[in-house]
Amino acid sequence: MDDTMKKFQEKLIEIEAEAEALLLARHQLVENDRMRNGNREALTALRKRSRTTKTSVPSPFELVMKEIDQSRPLVKEICATCGIMTLRKKHG
Repeated sequence: MDDTMKKFQEKLIEIEAEAEALLLARHQLVENDRMRNGNREALTALRKRSRTTKTSVPSPFELVMKEIDQSRPLVKEICATCGIMTLRKKHG
């Protein structure tokens, strides 16, 4: 093999290596774009859901109200005549 053929072969190998790196970069670009589109679609779905349903994080008011026993009335009153605490019922 003469000298020019060896140089040509080396250049061809170099070009093929660069072309393979370019194809790998292009493939990675496509994968990144797919992932970005998937994330964008997921964010859109979450935004739509948050506009139509309650958030999964309860408000402080909801937390307090869950702790209160619903079977008991919240307000007790003291009778003005006898001073006994009542549950809004008249007693005699």
